[in-house]
Amino acid sequence: MKTIPIITFFLCTVMYAHAQLNIVPKNDGLKEYTVTNAHPYDSLTNVEKRSFTSLPGQTLYMHGVKNDRNGYWDAFYTVNFLTGDDRTVYKAVNISTTPSKEVVGKYYEVVKVWTKTDYLSAGCCLLLREK
Repeated sequence: MKTIPIITFFLCTVMYAHAQLNIVPKNDGLKEYTVTNAHPYDSLTNVEKRSFTSLPGQTLYMHGVKNDRNGYWDAFYTVNFLTGDDRTVYKAVNISTTPSKEVVGKYYEVVKVWTKTDYLSAGCCLLLREK
C-alpha cells in the first residue's frame, strides 16, 4: 500500500520539474536573416522584436525624435555587435554617440538582420544601406 503513494509522489515531482525546465527560454544563439529567408512582412505592425526577422528587403525612414541634439548613444555601429566583435560606432562623436544629423531624414534598406537570444536577453542588429 505504501508503494502507490510513493510512485504517485515521484511521478508528480518529475512532471513538475519537467514543466519548470520548459519555462526557461532556450538559447537560440545567433541567427542571420536576409531577403532569402526573411519572415513574411506585415506593414501594419510596428517595428519591434517580433517583426525584426521580416525586415530584410524593406526600406526604413529614420525620422528622429524631438530632442535629438545629443545624438544617438550606442545605436549605430559599423559591425554586428551581437558577435562580440569591436563595437565601432558610425561617425562617432565623443565615445559611442552618432550625431543625429548623420542619420535623421534618410532612407535605409535593410540588407540583413541578426538576432541573438540566450537565457537572459534578446538582441537584434540590422545591417542598413543608405538609399
